[in-house]
Amino acid sequence: KQRSVQCVVVLNVCGPIEVYDWIDEVDAVLLIWLGGMELGHAAAALLAGDENPSGKLPTTFPVRDQDTPSFLNFPGEFGEVRYGEGIYVGYRYYDIRGLAPQFPFGYGLSYTEFALSNLRTSADTLDLDADETLTVSVDVTNVGERAGQEVVQLYIADPESTPHKPLKELKAFSKVCVAPRETETVALTIDRRSLQHYDPVLKAWCVEPGVFRVLAGTSSADIRLSVEFQASGFNPYGYGPGTPIFRIVGDPRAVAVLLKHLPAEVASPEALQMEITYGPHRPLDA
Repeated sequence: KQRSVQCVVVLNVCGPIEVYDWIDEVDAVLLIWLGGMELGHAAAALLAGDENPSGKLPTTFPVRDQDTPSFLNFPGEFGEVRYGEGIYVGYRYYDIRGLAPQFPFGYGLSYTEFALSNLRTSADTLDLDADETLTVSVDVTNVGERAGQEVVQLYIADPESTPHKPLKELKAFSKVCVAPRETETVALTIDRRSLQHYDPVLKAWCVEPGVFRVLAGTSSADIRLSVEFQASGFNPYGYGPGTPIFRIVGDPRAVAVLLKHLPAEVASPEALQMEITYGPHRPLDA
């Protein structure tokens, strides 16, 4: 009986590498990292199927080096490196660019398969001022024929944010072992810190109240479920003397207040358009 020959590449590397020029010519890739003296035994056990792989990528594998967020800045010149990517590193960068990586953050296959279902929160609201917490639960079902482990990844999206933010951010994760055809429930916690971002102007960790979206998946590119909740509390970006003009003009309710209380020559549509054109970030009291 003729047997098919399979080609499996074992990557003994310490970080992402380019694989695009040969990845379609092989049957599988096993990323073993730097396994030390027991690397051979571990790789053999995984390749033979004695052990079920359950690792997930803690980084993103780009298709090409040119796709990385630091490509234009690293290694720099004249002894200086400019960290121009800011907060858009890793999956945050690939998300905002709409750029598909070779292997996304959090990715990893198994010899079985898992289904996520019944994503729910312990409440629909979160009081930021009271330091409340939310419990997020999701059911993980092993739909394959052998036991295995899955890493449930919980991301948070802030659809309407005053400061620019990533499309989603990892906030919690948990690895769970599930027997074949069985279901386990994973419970993760969200609190005020999960929603915070650092504001360099206010020089503080801030949370802007509003609707947040909880995303559950098995990698940054494989989001299976979502649910929303409302966060309430003090708003560090509430209107005041220091509010930028562009925010005021972009809100019809705020413009109506200006028209009611300021002279027409100051708050007319023409005057406001001039402000947007020449000083959109100027504070209201400047």
